[in-house]
Amino acid sequence: MTRAAGDPERGSGPVAAARPEAPSLTRRGLLGTAPAAALALAACGGEPAAGGGGAAQPPPVQIAFFFPNWGQPAIYEAKEQRKIDAFQQQTAGVRVRAAPVPENYGPQLTSLFAAGTPPETFFADHQVVFAYTKQGFLDDLQPTAQKDRGFKKEDLHPTALDGLTVGGRLLGLTGWAFTNLYYYNADLFKQAGLPTPYELWQQDRWTWDAYQDAALKLHKREGARTVQAGTTLGLARLWMNAAGAQEFDNPKTPTRCLYDSEPAMEALQFRYDLQAKHRVHDPDFYKETGLNETTAFINGKSATMSRWTTGLADFKAITAFTWGMAPYPKKKGYASDYTHWAYGRAKGLADERTRDAAWQWLKFFTGAEGQKLEAQDMVGIPFTRAAQEVFARSVRQLPALEHPEAMGEILNKYPNSRLIAVDTPEIGRILNEELTPFWNGERGARAAGTAATQRVNEYLRTNPQSVS
Repeated sequence: MTRAAGDPERGSGPVAAARPEAPSLTRRGLLGTAPAAALALAACGGEPAAGGGGAAQPPPVQIAFFFPNWGQPAIYEAKEQRKIDAFQQQTAGVRVRAAPVPENYGPQLTSLFAAGTPPETFFADHQVVFAYTKQGFLDDLQPTAQKDRGFKKEDLHPTALDGLTVGGRLLGLTGWAFTNLYYYNADLFKQAGLPTPYELWQQDRWTWDAYQDAALKLHKREGARTVQAGTTLGLARLWMNAAGAQEFDNPKTPTRCLYDSEPAMEALQFRYDLQAKHRVHDPDFYKETGLNETTAFINGKSATMSRWTTGLADFKAITAFTWGMAPYPKKKGYASDYTHWAYGRAKGLADERTRDAAWQWLKFFTGAEGQKLEAQDMVGIPFTRAAQEVFARSVRQLPALEHPEAMGEILNKYPNSRLIAVDTPEIGRILNEELTPFWNGERGARAAGTAATQRVNEYLRTNPQSVS
């Protein structure tokens, strides 16, 4: 199942921080890729102009749309093609060519820019917008947006707008977001005589103690063998948010790491204890059953599960029990992730017709009509009211889901942004290196949090996170 791309989860062992992959810049490597070959065709004109009498019409502007298919072309290529087809029906002067990428998205995009043949429009994950900007990939859309009276930046989610702008520059567009929260099996809670997480949240009683108590009661063993998981560990940064802590003083341009704060270390210890002390998360359970966290939940073998709201269509398979969603339980406040996928125009496009065509495509793709099409696939939660209505109808395909409106409410109430700085990969690597001994039980939370903070702060002093 897909997840939000590029989150450096800090788990019980080494986890590679997600990042734009190291580039492969050879011309041979560039031309050897299927997406790059498709772009080369587009650059050569792609289709001959139609003949005929009368006044000569300029040929359609050819632009490429470069995007990952996450290894699931039947889902992601099909949904993007629906948007392309809808755009073509109303825009005769622009031809959009899909350029899906099955793997190594970052290196392929970097190679195209290095060769001077970038795609006119392309996907950029939330975490890499500023890195791509500093590399010279993303054009500033603000001048174009100001001239377009039909475009309103205010229609973007406030957190999305903040994550796409710096120094007055608009670096991309987006029309939907998703969040990481806790899924729960309502039947397991009710069978144990426990209120569901949603019910507790509505009563403002969904706390760390309530969550831990439920996980302990709902984790089932036969001898030493786990047969029903009480919970999954969730994201360390969201437990920090729930404790009232932040990872950094600013997720876009950090100058200080905050892992040495008391709330941060309390959150790290709480997450660690779920597995090491309370044993309500058992890695061996997944190895022995051949299930992953999502499939275990779908099969009724997990009481709660931390997960993004992407790919909800997979949960059509749940028919045997009722399930729902709630935010991360609170210590100081409730928490959830905020993530969006961004879409940008290549910097350096000299032809004004091409620049305008790229803008028109991006505006459609992420705008009212594109959002409604996206909503049918239940991948992201759209921004406009009309698209949200389509999303609500689509979610009804999940008959066992109770309170489907909760996911949008949680996203809007508790939107915590992950680190999206220029050097997020290296910062994530340092954090991972310092926290891994803690997750492995070789170092205490205070020592790990202090060491991580000191190393990251030294890195930030010598590597200011300016986008320009």
